[in-house]
Amino acid sequence: MSEDYAQKIDSSIINIENYFNVRVNNEEEIFDIQEKVEEIVPNYEMIQNRVQEEISDTKMRQGMKNVIEILAGLLACIGLANVFSNTLSQVIQRKREFARYISIGLSKNGLKKILVYEDLIISLKPIIISIIINVPIVLLSLKQANISLNEFFANMPMMEIGIFTGFILVVVSIAYYMGGRKILKGNIVEMLKDDTLY
Repeated sequence: MSEDYAQKIDSSIINIENYFNVRVNNEEEIFDIQEKVEEIVPNYEMIQNRVQEEISDTKMRQGMKNVIEILAGLLACIGLANVFSNTLSQVIQRKREFARYISIGLSKNGLKKILVYEDLIISLKPIIISIIINVPIVLLSLKQANISLNEFFANMPMMEIGIFTGFILVVVSIAYYMGGRKILKGNIVEMLKDDTLY
């Protein structure tokens, strides 16, 4: 058995006479040596294979990572669909407001600029807020865990963050594009008469 396992066992319960640490030159040898040790010592208490433990631990962490990634992806899709639906319906519901702007002389290019500015504000606002909230929390966590910034940035999922940020910008832009297109193609007189929309 290994030294750490021997230390965990209370000596009053069992009398431990010997423990052995077997070291090998490379990982390929360890499984053959383990079989030979089991043949030589048939009544062994316990044999711990550190390489096998590392392989099992790596598989377990990879499985947990996959589950978390799938869950995060599902929640991200739900969130993006909700953002798209709310943004599109909000733009379309403001048809009467935009019709008023056009009726008092706002050009179509001016309306497009308004929609672009709103698009940028709506899409960048949650990103900026999340950065403001997360940066101090991450810095505090790194300080408590004694992890350097270089090490953190080396393992930071930059690609995933960039993809999700891009999705937010694209989804909101598509919603504003579709809503703005519908408003520009609509009949201004009919939009002004419609009292159900604000």
